[in-house]
Parts: sequence; structure tokens; C-alpha cells
Amino acid sequence: MNRLGNAGHAVKLAKNIANTVTDPEAVVLAIGGDGTLNEVLNGLLQTQREAPIPLAYIPLGSGNDFARAAHTTS
Repeated sequence: MNRLGNAGHAVKLAKNIANTVTDPEAVVLAIGGDGTLNEVLNGLLQTQREAPIPLAYIPLGSGNDFARAAHTTS
């Protein structure tokens, strides 16, 4: 588990995880709002992995527009 610092930190962290994790059953869990989810997705998509790492999301932001639009349940 990593606590995020400043804007852009989640991009760097997700990119680093995707580039170093070798466990085929690894999952990235993003807990936060739309900005956190956006940064984590961008970090994961900036890598050259053969197989993508699955992403789980727990929406805990103030707006949670993505979760609402995706019709997730609370």
C-alpha cells in the first residue's frame, strides 16, 4: 500500500509497479477519486507489459463521476 503525495505521484507509482511486478496474479487497487483513478490508469498504460495488470477501483473521492457513470454500486 502506498499513500500518494502530490499530483502526478500515482502516475509514477503505477508505472513503476507495472514495470517491476512479475506476479501474474497481481492486481492494482486504486482507492480515491476520479483524479486518482485517472493517474493510475495513465501510469499503467505508459508501460510495455506483455499482459496488462488488472485494475480494481474503490471510489472514495468527493465527486466520483466515473463510478456514477459506470453504474457501480455502493
